[in-house]
Amino acid sequence: LLSFHLGVLVPNEKPLVGGVREGSPAYKAGLKEGDLIISIDGKKISTWEEMTNIIRGHTSDTPQIIEWMRGDKIFSAEVVSIKEKVLDGWTMKKAKVIGIINASTLQKVNIFDSIKDGFARVGYFTRLVFVSVKMIITGEESVKSIGGPIIIAKLAGESAKSGIWNLLAFMAFLSLNLGFLNILPIPVLDGGHLIFISIEGIARKPLPAKFKSIVQQIGMAFL
Repeated sequence: LLSFHLGVLVPNEKPLVGGVREGSPAYKAGLKEGDLIISIDGKKISTWEEMTNIIRGHTSDTPQIIEWMRGDKIFSAEVVSIKEKVLDGWTMKKAKVIGIINASTLQKVNIFDSIKDGFARVGYFTRLVFVSVKMIITGEESVKSIGGPIIIAKLAGESAKSGIWNLLAFMAFLSLNLGFLNILPIPVLDGGHLIFISIEGIARKPLPAKFKSIVQQIGMAFL
């Protein structure tokens, strides 16, 4: 529904800056939205992918000389890239970035393409939730990053203020979070019940009610 109404983001193949994060290396260097990056360390750039590969492939902490065009003027500056966590498949990896986003455009699509894009978004956010939970369990991410009912209500309120479609997008993301967490093999959740059912199916007899009650209390304490 969101893809059909709002359209699908189509990235620009050119190294055209669509936005600059405040405080990032690109921001400090003076890059602005609409700038076209034309070279890095003297090497001509023609696509966004080329630019990304050069920045991420820079192994040292030395600055790179980035040259860009704004209107009919050419600017250049030394930029020191920083490492940030980016989602790569089912893992979170550190990659070098300078703090810019691609100048993507919203393109209207038919119902079939919107369904395809909807599934792609579900896949991406499911991977994001999986990786986030894994990082919290392994200690890579702080437990403080988990939001409770108050934070959810706050975010829902902010989404509602910016329009019904932003609220629907937040609801969809929240539903994915809850759906994923609910199938984890933790007692009291549906995933835990599935474990009980599987054990009873293999043993061909019900588990003792007292045992199930104790395990569920432990699961509740864990949650």
